[in-house]
Amino acid sequence: MSESDRASVRRAIDFYRELDAMVKDTDLLASYATANNEDGTRRVKNPSILAMAHRMRATNIGLAMKYSEMVWSVERMEEMQEAIASEIKRADAETGERVLSAMKDVQSRWNPKRNA
Repeated sequence: MSESDRASVRRAIDFYRELDAMVKDTDLLASYATANNEDGTRRVKNPSILAMAHRMRATNIGLAMKYSEMVWSVERMEEMQEAIASEIKRADAETGERVLSAMKDVQSRWNPKRNA
């Protein structure tokens, strides 16, 4: 698979849509593994399926946390870059413009859509 193919695949994946589908599947599996008693309480009718649903739920939570951490890290990195560029620009406008341009060049290679 070429780099452009990998980039297309990454763009095609909607993380939140996929996560939502996995959560719904997990809930469906968990509801299959339990039954409602006449008094409104729930009982386990298939412990191994319920355990599988709990493992799936833990996996979904782990994926959501990793995604959140990645987004947070990217945002902090962008804030840091802007702060550095602003300070350099205040000291020397020409140098600041060169640094900002170089940073945008690097950023555009990491995420071409962002600077479009």
